[in-house]
Order: sequence, then structure tokens, then C-alpha cells
Amino acid sequence: MIPDISQWRSSSTYDFLDDIDSPDIAWEWLRRNAKYQGDYRAVADAADDDTPATVDLINNWGLCFPRPARPLGR
Repeated sequence: MIPDISQWRSSSTYDFLDDIDSPDIAWEWLRRNAKYQGDYRAVADAADDDTPATVDLINNWGLCFPRPARPLGR
């Protein structure tokens, strides 16, 4: 995946950021990370989502929560 950086100075290229929430912003950062891209490529063709490499990808990059959310207070 080679991103198109030809319009990086154009503010209209980033207008979509005005309408997204924090998980979407996190995804925008993650998907541009070269190490994540390499890790993803390493497991992208795996037929089974439970392979050790896929599980490592999920855990290493925080793509799921290890347990259900619970309230911090009462």
C-alpha cells in the first residue's frame, strides 16, 4: 500500500477529519504506520483468523480489547 502524498499540503484533503471521532483518528494513524503495514501483510493471506500470527497482530496493535469493558466507579 503506497499512499498518494501528492496533495498533502491541501487542507481539503483532510476535511474528513472534522467529522470523525477518536477511534477513526486512531485508525488513520495506524493504517499509515509502516511497521503495522508489514505486520498486516504477513497475516493478510492467512485462511484462519486464529493463527498465532493473526492473534499476535491483534494483540500487538490493540485491535481488540482483552476483556469486556467495565465501569471504573460505582
